Amino acid sequence: MNDLIARLRMLRAEAESINATLVDDLKQFFGPTNRCFRRLPDSDEKRRNVTTTCSCLMSLATSGKIIQAFTEIKGTESKAEAQSFVTEVFEHAVNSPWMSSGLDDLNAFSSLIVLRAAGLLTRSDEAPLKKKALQMIHPKYVWNGDQPKEVGPSQTLMQIYEDKIQQAPNSFRVGAYPPTAAIAYWFADADENLSLGISDDSFERITLWASQEFARQVSLVASEHDAMKDPMQWPPLHALAGGCGIRPGPKSLNYETSS
Repeated sequence: MNDLIARLRMLRAEAESINATLVDDLKQFFGPTNRCFRRLPDSDEKRRNVTTTCSCLMSLATSGKIIQAFTEIKGTESKAEAQSFVTEVFEHAVNSPWMSSGLDDLNAFSSLIVLRAAGLLTRSDEAPLKKKALQMIHPKYVWNGDQPKEVGPSQTLMQIYEDKIQQAPNSFRVGAYPPTAAIAYWFADADENLSLGISDDSFERITLWASQEFARQVSLVASEHDAMKDPMQWPPLHALAGGCGIRPGPKSLNYETSS
């Protein structure tokens, strides 16, 4: 037990060390032209980098440094201006194509990262958003050759969230691959931070899927099936099987939210 506590303290100290320079580390990745964070400081901004931008916003929000970062990026001392800029950057990501690595728009990977970012920004003690995240609009995009093309109709983040719930757990799959625990956990985290709650039917479907997948992974590890086992799925599956992070709510999702 003492060894475990010591290791947890070391991990916490390492996280605090990383967070100490987080703002300076991320500022150089911000591209002012398209209001996004880039994969590299000199990367092309044209792709808008939605998942990269949302990942950086989440890092800053969870470290409690998002207002500090955007006051420095914006070159202002006004918290209100920093909040407006954060809102502008996140809304730009919501409006952009969610087509990372050649995936189709509204794919589970990109969609759930955006929804998770919406939840963390909404829950942040710094209140960085000046507009309700779930009311932000995402247009429909399709591939036109190797470029995304806006075709409509648009959906709010709330409508996209509802679609993901109604199709769960199949909505946690990317392409032809089966649903994954990591993406399901992003959904659970978004649901918790946005304080929405889900229908009893959806709750049962998600927890049943997680329980069955957890049992399958235990069997694969026990049988030493190296090609198929994935022990990294155990923690999120265990949490989801117990309903951690997702809460039963109204049977209909047609209600207003303050998030």
